[in-house]
Amino acid sequence: MKGIADIVQRKKPKRRYVNKWLSIAAAISTFGFLLAWLVSGERPPHIDNVRLAKVERGDLAVQVYGYGRLQSKYQRLLTSEARGVVEQVLLKPGAVVTPDSVILVLSAPELLERLADAELEFARVKADYDTQKLEQQNNLLAQEATIAQLQTDYELASLKVEAETELVHQGIVSELDYQESKLTVRQLHTRVEIANQRRDTMTQIAKQQMQIHADLLARYEDRLRSLRQRVERLNVRAGLHGVVQALAVEIGQSVPQGSELATVGSTSQLIAELRVAQDEADRVIPGHTVNILTQGAEVAGQVIRLDPIVTDGRVIVEVDLTGKLPANARPDLTVEGRIQVAYLENVLILEAPTNIAAFSSRQVFKLHPDQNFAQESQMKFGNLSGGQVEVLDGAAEGEQVVISDTSQWLGTERITLTL
Repeated sequence: MKGIADIVQRKKPKRRYVNKWLSIAAAISTFGFLLAWLVSGERPPHIDNVRLAKVERGDLAVQVYGYGRLQSKYQRLLTSEARGVVEQVLLKPGAVVTPDSVILVLSAPELLERLADAELEFARVKADYDTQKLEQQNNLLAQEATIAQLQTDYELASLKVEAETELVHQGIVSELDYQESKLTVRQLHTRVEIANQRRDTMTQIAKQQMQIHADLLARYEDRLRSLRQRVERLNVRAGLHGVVQALAVEIGQSVPQGSELATVGSTSQLIAELRVAQDEADRVIPGHTVNILTQGAEVAGQVIRLDPIVTDGRVIVEVDLTGKLPANARPDLTVEGRIQVAYLENVLILEAPTNIAAFSSRQVFKLHPDQNFAQESQMKFGNLSGGQVEVLDGAAEGEQVVISDTSQWLGTERITLTL
């Protein structure tokens, strides 16, 4: 037994020697692996001060943004009524006006001469009309007198026949005289009827003639009224409540007929003209609700028109302001607008990562559950609005995503974070 124990005791140092070398070999191997890992550059990059956002479920109001200016809903271009000269400029751009406010005064000698001629012509035609009217009345009165006389003669003749009817039977009046009296009654009766018919015909002729003269008189009167209005409009009035927006002439300037003099725009009734990017304007239609941001106020509105012309990659969208305007609202005031084009309910939403585009797919980094690092992942995005983006695929509710700029680390499997 002693011999066996001695053998076992002699083998123990050898086993400790082997374990020692195995430990040394493992350490060298681990060191070599780490050294190779470091040299190969595969160590996960470390990022400080990252911004994280959580994927949440909720509603997303999809909005299109634009900028522009307030404009008068109603504008009036004032033009010259005739060739003339600017005598006075009473109001300049920026002046508040009412419909009766006179902005400037023109002189037009030719128009005044035409007005004087028209007044003379109207007076002549009016005198002719009055003369014809009196003549027609006189002729009708004469005819009425003739009818009255014939009617009297007819009635007297009828009385005579009635008296002679008894006398002829008594032999006092001859049969011949009696028949002559009856003939006279018949003749007078016929003459009365003819006179009445003539009176009716004269009345119709007089009515037609007077209508012709009345139409001619009305034409001269309309021409005279038009010229008077044109002369009155030499005092160029605003025509609405608002402000003088532009003045195209100066004192002493000669202006042809129809030339532009001034522009007046309303101030209490305004619209917003927003410039919207062409690719986003395709989603806007009349009727969409709009929030207009002015200096210190927000006004509700509604899209009423889209300009069909694209200028510098943008489209003009006209918005009717339906809300109450602030006190400082005026034409040319710079504004911003948010047009709501859709409203998505119960969708996954994420605060938009840096440089994200709507309806795109991109590699992002999602936070690992152990909170030590973020793993690269492919995500698909939908609508983008108001700093939030719709998540279509690649993330679940509650997951956190790095929304800071990580473009330099794209292609890296994971990154280490300092939270």
